[in-house]
Amino acid sequence: RAAEEALADSHESVSSTVTYLKQKHDELKSTRGSQALNELKQKLQDLRVQATRAQVQYSDVKHKVTEAKNRHDRQLEAHKKRRQTAAEKLAADTITGEASAMVDELIAKATNACNAASSILNVTTSDTPSSTISLQALEQVEKDLLAVVEACAEGEGKIMKTVEKEIRNASKG
Repeated sequence: RAAEEALADSHESVSSTVTYLKQKHDELKSTRGSQALNELKQKLQDLRVQATRAQVQYSDVKHKVTEAKNRHDRQLEAHKKRRQTAAEKLAADTITGEASAMVDELIAKATNACNAASSILNVTTSDTPSSTISLQALEQVEKDLLAVVEACAEGEGKIMKTVEKEIRNASKG
């Protein structure tokens, strides 16, 4: 802003100077006089040319300042987007990590329950008279498997709730 204000001030000064020089040059244009008067006319004309060049330079500087401001705004917007993308990626990685840990735990529980069921089924198919123990063991395996199914449903609910929360936060931001 300070640069823009300084440019506006300098433009105003140069414009008023050009106007003044043009006015004086026009006043002296119609007069005839001595050598000194002709030199003065020439100096006024030279000053007028210099002032016009200053106006052109002002336009160039103003254009460059505008370009720099636009470039700065684009860079700020790009930086903001990068930060937002990084935050979203971090949130996604966190959600993915939590979900992966939960799924790994559920897989371990399910694997243990399945292994227990397999070993009990193997024991019951062999010729052992312990059907009461086998029945109790199968009931326990059934409870373990139901607990795994329930944990899966809870895990899915947690994951969906977290994802919905992040989607709401992302749509707000």
